[in-house]
Amino acid sequence: MKFDTHSPIAIVIPVHNSLPMLQRTLVLLNGLESTSAHVIIVDDGSTDGTAAFLRERTDLTTLTGSGSLWWTGAVDIGSRYAISAGAEAVVLWNDDNIASSTLCIDHLVKHVHKSGGCASPVVLQESPDGSRTVAAAGGDVDWTAGGVRLSSVGQSYEPSNTVVHCPWLPGNALAFSATLFEQLGGFDARRFPQYRGDADFTLRATAAGASCATIYSCWIVNDRARTGMNFQERVSPSAFINGLRSRKSNYHVPSTLRFYLRHCPKRYLPVTVPIFYAKYVYASLKTWRPGSKRASAATANETSSLRGNAGTRTP
Repeated sequence: MKFDTHSPIAIVIPVHNSLPMLQRTLVLLNGLESTSAHVIIVDDGSTDGTAAFLRERTDLTTLTGSGSLWWTGAVDIGSRYAISAGAEAVVLWNDDNIASSTLCIDHLVKHVHKSGGCASPVVLQESPDGSRTVAAAGGDVDWTAGGVRLSSVGQSYEPSNTVVHCPWLPGNALAFSATLFEQLGGFDARRFPQYRGDADFTLRATAAGASCATIYSCWIVNDRARTGMNFQERVSPSAFINGLRSRKSNYHVPSTLRFYLRHCPKRYLPVTVPIFYAKYVYASLKTWRPGSKRASAATANETSSLRGNAGTRTP
């Protein structure tokens, strides 16, 4: 892929103190079999040498924040800049994407141009033994079971020409048209600064009649080492409480309540929110079970949006 600031395709990458990851994903993008893209880095107050590195990269556009943008704010200003510079399609790309199908960007953008909506690849996770399984193939919604969930978690994956329409899509490599972005008014960084910015945007797109589709001909591998909240180790009482209070957690109470008040039908609210947090309690308690260091992947998935949109913050 050629990095070209005049391309009608823009790739927006939010970063915060993750220079090695940024360097790695730029190498990945540069090696893709795509024509060209305007690569826009939104550096939200990094102090690890990212700014100095980006000053040397004249083939990239760099936007800077003070550290208060978080993921949603970063992708919003990056997308607005891209569209003002002439982008017809925008692809959000997390800096912790470590591998990709060679035509991933082209396939996503082709679908966006055709549908005018949103598109996402199949997101894979890699085990220590090198095997890969699905981390997300879009997302579905069940308000009677806690709300939004990732689809096909843990399943095997084979590339195909399948296109699956979904209620919402995760933000690891989310593509959308400039027209749709402007129609929706962009991402809502005020209500959802870190988590659920992607789910909110794509649910609003679906409600507006736009297509949200997972494209099975393309895939990415996401590095799941970083997360705002996980169940890989015992969740202490202080960590549990912090999970309710911290923006780095997808269980952050203010953002969660805003999300459900906006999207959940009122008749389900008395059920959905308690179920969501009951699953959080269950998953946390399960890490204390003798002989077990983690909650099941299924339980973690049901209590989580995709940790992939934590790309501008580390724990």
